[in-house]
Amino acid sequence: MISETDVILFFYSLFILMGLPVGYKYASNMIKKTGLVLAHCVIAIFINIVMGLIGTIFWLFYSWGVNEFLFIGGMLLGMGISLVNIIILLLLLYFRRKKFQHKSPSDVSNT
Repeated sequence: MISETDVILFFYSLFILMGLPVGYKYASNMIKKTGLVLAHCVIAIFINIVMGLIGTIFWLFYSWGVNEFLFIGGMLLGMGISLVNIIILLLLLYFRRKKFQHKSPSDVSNT
């Protein structure tokens, strides 16, 4: 049987994992609009970090009253998921940066 802790841990992990598509969507749209890759990659990383912090705060409020070891394990899980999210986000944006950048009319030479 699934316990209350399992359900909360699932939603905690899911909330942190949502940072990846949110950050990717933001970065891809803004890179297409402005062409600035590094600035929007940094902002996308901060979106991921903020999603992880918000999830961790909710995890703190739930798990500290239940068990300290549950709290520490959840914190390590959250940090691991956030780190993997950031690495995947950076790799996706790095390999697709040329696709997102567009050429402005001033960049095209008339020959």
